[in-house]
Amino acid sequence: MNMKLKVALVMIMMSLAVSSQAGGLYWSANSGDWASGSSWDVGSKPGAGDQALVLWDHTITVTGNEQAGTVNLGYVANGWLNIAAGGSLNVGTMHVGQTDEGNLEVGTMNVNGTVTAQTLYVAFERNNGRGVLNVNNGGLVTVNEGFYMSTTNTTEVDAFARINLNGNGSIISNWGYAVQLQNAKAHIDLEAGFLKFKGDQRAQIETYINSGWLTAYDGNGTVNAPVFDGVNTIVTAIPEPATMILLSIGGLLLRRKMA
Repeated sequence: MNMKLKVALVMIMMSLAVSSQAGGLYWSANSGDWASGSSWDVGSKPGAGDQALVLWDHTITVTGNEQAGTVNLGYVANGWLNIAAGGSLNVGTMHVGQTDEGNLEVGTMNVNGTVTAQTLYVAFERNNGRGVLNVNNGGLVTVNEGFYMSTTNTTEVDAFARINLNGNGSIISNWGYAVQLQNAKAHIDLEAGFLKFKGDQRAQIETYINSGWLTAYDGNGTVNAPVFDGVNTIVTAIPEPATMILLSIGGLLLRRKMA
């Protein structure tokens, strides 16, 4: 380990100690359930006003109904946060991909249950940020205030902010604006679920579609023109024709089997 890295790690540990005293908690086990108090440095799980830090290549799984004031995912090293089906996380500010300048780790959140965040950042305002949010089949993320993704360093080839809405995974934003995508480092891919934004955000969403920042089925499908229902702008997608045929055949075979 070189001297610069040693100094950086010492400074990080000092800052963690201070943040812990101020209400910050960091996960200290390799993996486990969020509710396991012994896996947090202070001996108890985070509460509504606490800062939760997921560091050091650790993985946390949320199976119950949990909460935190702030979650920082993937700052010093890769970090994974899995929200299991039936599990929920209510958080004030959610940072997915907190990599700082000089590091190229990834923060990854996999949502099979539900997440409610006042503000959601995916690698936002991080020079070398790398954040991935996978909202999987049956998963739902609700954002009530700010919704941001992308990185400030547009020249860093390894920097990215990515949201994958797999299956019918969906996102609802009650913010009153479209998600803020700053540059081509930010990308959203949509499948059978939906994106819903409060207000008429059609013009902004169409810009994202035309720029290739919002795609469908890994670029093989089509993002439908956004629809404004008088309250929300709703974005959906359709798969490529070949996939649609396979899905139709699969549905037909299933109905015959059930009959």
